[in-house]
Amino acid sequence: MKLTLTSRALISIATGAALILPLTASAAESGRAPAIEPGTEAPGLEIAERSIAKFEGREIDLSKSWEDATACWVHEDLAVTCYRTEAELDAAVARSTPDRMDDEINSSLGEGFARANGFRAAYCSTSARLYKGSFYSYSLLYISSRHTWLNMSWFGFDNAVSSYKIGACSMVFRSGSYGGGSTYWGGTSAWTWRSSMGSWDNVLSSVYMY
Repeated sequence: MKLTLTSRALISIATGAALILPLTASAAESGRAPAIEPGTEAPGLEIAERSIAKFEGREIDLSKSWEDATACWVHEDLAVTCYRTEAELDAAVARSTPDRMDDEINSSLGEGFARANGFRAAYCSTSARLYKGSFYSYSLLYISSRHTWLNMSWFGFDNAVSSYKIGACSMVFRSGSYGGGSTYWGGTSAWTWRSSMGSWDNVLSSVYMY
């Protein structure tokens, strides 16, 4: 069959796309998450809305104050819900997805236990937990959003993270907003925990989960 110019163009475009996709995945897996310039829109809510969180029936601006909240959940769509305690957040996660909490609880026992019980690394119900204090203390930012840079300043968490627990999806930590600046030298692969970030204590400004 003789190919028309249009057919050839379509084949060329499809071939190019097939080559680009593996390269993009490879870049993420190697920790080179895509950086975007400051001011560039990321998917989800408008920048002015990203610091607004729901807390006990009202809205609060996290960039100004967490008020009485100590645990905030950044959902997949970048909407944020806050709670007075980590236990209240865990209960909300359990109500949100029945088997999400099973993964969450078991992942806290370690990678070996999770693997032994058949948990899939591709299923990122085990979201990342970033803490203001060392040894997983003080305020907690619970992150479920993937494939976009999150600026910690949106959530009143800029230069504030001192420890973390990463669930089933790997991450990239950077010192600048929108993936700029330097890359955190510690482990950020799936199931990694750090009770202290050493020289990176209170340095983190943006994160990317993939």
